[in-house]
Amino acid sequence: MPSKQIINDTLGRKKTARIPIIDMAFWPETVKRWEREGLPAGTDLNDYFGLDKFGQYHAHSPRVPEILR
Repeated sequence: MPSKQIINDTLGRKKTARIPIIDMAFWPETVKRWEREGLPAGTDLNDYFGLDKFGQYHAHSPRVPEILR
């Protein structure tokens, strides 16, 4: 089952074969270390680790108005 279907079904509370496997980000220092240890530079880590792909939204703020102190 493709990642998109697994994620959509999970969010839609439908039965899936497995839960989505994702990671939001990899620390740059960790990736550099892995590359020093033999990981080819530029490797797609989602593919390498078999993670599901998903879109990221960078506006994580709930847009709550700032309270003045």
